[in-house]
Amino acid sequence: MKTFKQPGTVLTLTAPTGGVVSGTAYLIGTLVVIATETVAQTLSFAALVAGVVDVPKVEDEAWTEGLKIYFDESEGKFTLDPDTAANPLVGVAVRPIENPVVTLASNDADMVVSGLTVTIANYAGIAGKTITVTINGTAHVLVEGVDFVDTTGNNETATSLASAIDALVGVDATATSAVVTVTRATGSYPAYPTIGRVRLDGAAR
Repeated sequence: MKTFKQPGTVLTLTAPTGGVVSGTAYLIGTLVVIATETVAQTLSFAALVAGVVDVPKVEDEAWTEGLKIYFDESEGKFTLDPDTAANPLVGVAVRPIENPVVTLASNDADMVVSGLTVTIANYAGIAGKTITVTINGTAHVLVEGVDFVDTTGNNETATSLASAIDALVGVDATATSAVVTVTRATGSYPAYPTIGRVRLDGAAR
């Protein structure tokens, strides 16, 4: 067929203001894409427009198979809410997605747990101590000296602990000074949405 150009699963587009980061969703005109590489603004990048990908979702939503998924550009998240057609339709959920239930526990008074935060009160006193992160009933025991380290101060130790927790599936973790904040992962745990294929008019199905 003379008019055929390419399959269209991946397109070469121009990175918007601020550039693009690999694995992140962007709205290019009316088309939602997933960048497959990290490039600066105005440069060309490979954009996935059809496929199954793991993306950030609105945390409190529960997705089931076949539900329509929309993209909220202002939040950078995928959602069930079309927002009166303001959020473009991008595809469907292909598996059920429930938000993980997360709890924290410490076996040392120098690592103070309050809800989903951990404060490193005395980094020098936690050698060999543990933080337990329980996700959907499965306990992940993180041991100082094995999974994270009490380095040169409370802040540095918090950063090390946050990195160890963040590596677990189902949670995200960040450190601010000596405080580690844990959140339920807003990604599709343990399922994925799919990006709709592009029609010839450029709109997402």
